[in-house]
Amino acid sequence: MKFAFVQIARSRMNAKFVTSAIPALENTQKVNALMVGLNQIIDILYSRLVIDYMIEQIKLFPDGEQKNVRLYVEHDTTVDNWIREYHYLHSVPAGAILRFCFKNASEEILGCMMWGRPTSRKINQKNILELTRMYFVDDTEAFIESKCLSMARKYIRKHCPNVKGLIAYSSTGAGHEGIVYQADNWYALGGQKGGNWENREHRINRDLSTKIRWTRSP
Repeated sequence: MKFAFVQIARSRMNAKFVTSAIPALENTQKVNALMVGLNQIIDILYSRLVIDYMIEQIKLFPDGEQKNVRLYVEHDTTVDNWIREYHYLHSVPAGAILRFCFKNASEEILGCMMWGRPTSRKINQKNILELTRMYFVDDTEAFIESKCLSMARKYIRKHCPNVKGLIAYSSTGAGHEGIVYQADNWYALGGQKGGNWENREHRINRDLSTKIRWTRSP
């Protein structure tokens, strides 16, 4: 993995020498366009390498058997209060059906999830669950979000047989590109334009940026 990253870094350095090797191109705009194209290709390759590496790390542990991580199902407002304090929106949606708390061997909270009915009434309300909130602390093991998504799916698959599909949204306004979903083999399916698209009573969308919709089976 590190070798691949080094090769990419070298590619960036070598790309700089391309400009000095083509003095015949008198048009600076052509040179700049070439550099932009090269950098875009390198960025795409880098992102793909990161995702592939995350997937390989997740495969090291079967679903629900992540090393030093335990899933707890909460039935009170513990998860709500924790997410409200640490999530960047500092709010929680109403109507959560499942509340998951993930802890390490020392019983310290690593992160929490809230799952509920789809916010949009146009989406099947009986067989689809939406990940309405998720937050994990920064100072924890690598790829923890993707690993815990895998654990959550196993629980839902076992205990909620009526649920046939899962959806989640990543906020482009918050700089979330959905890498944690891609690493758990979710796929992008359309999205939501910016604006207030909440239509369920007592739910207020505090993030009006464009969102990417992610989906997969439990």
